[in-house]
Amino acid sequence: MLNILFKEEAVLFSIDSLNAEEHRHHMLQIIYAVVEPIEITIGEGSFHTKFVIIDTNVVHKVNSYGTATHNVLVDPSSVLYTYIYTDLLKQQRHVCIDSDWSNYNIESSDQLYEVIQGLVNIKSKSVELMSLEQGEHMDEAITEMRRTGKFYSQTEMASRLNYSPSHFSRLFSEKYGVAYSSYIILLKLRSAFIFIHKGYSLTRSAHEAGFSHSAHLAAVAKKTLGMSLTQITKDSINLKVIDSK
Repeated sequence: MLNILFKEEAVLFSIDSLNAEEHRHHMLQIIYAVVEPIEITIGEGSFHTKFVIIDTNVVHKVNSYGTATHNVLVDPSSVLYTYIYTDLLKQQRHVCIDSDWSNYNIESSDQLYEVIQGLVNIKSKSVELMSLEQGEHMDEAITEMRRTGKFYSQTEMASRLNYSPSHFSRLFSEKYGVAYSSYIILLKLRSAFIFIHKGYSLTRSAHEAGFSHSAHLAAVAKKTLGMSLTQITKDSINLKVIDSK
């Protein structure tokens, strides 16, 4: 079973068995093993852990030996990444925080996400530069885009809101805590996985979600999530995509 939950700045997933060959991806990865420690290989060294943070673009392998894991992938353009990199990762390539996990009974990737936010003591971003009216207009535009599945470019969305692209980019980052371009990628991936779950072909799922072709979808999924489409869809009857609201 693979359950995927999309947030503005992160992808959360729980999986029964995580056995990934050597790979890298552009999102920071947090892995929590439910029962037994899992094996992580980075470079020439291997170690066992129940709770690990691995920075972006670090080549690694994961073998969970059939143990279920909860995972959070955090976009490097986000405010959350900055907190994790500074407070938990402490500018290292990876860090095990097993000493922290014993205080929690983590039962889902969503709960893991909340625990990580608590560990870095993340605060709500300041939106003092954004008026209430601006925030409402942006919320309405984003909600409509999600409803229709038409994913506008930054320039197109800025034009719809009568902002310059640079002004829109700054306001969006302040409000949602992540770059607009990263947010759109996660929305497209979520959309594609929903179509796959409905039984659509990879080609049609890619087109419906705004990718140019299935190879484009596969490349973005691999770069973003560190998993190939084959790994994600091999048991697609058990793939569950959850909306973030």
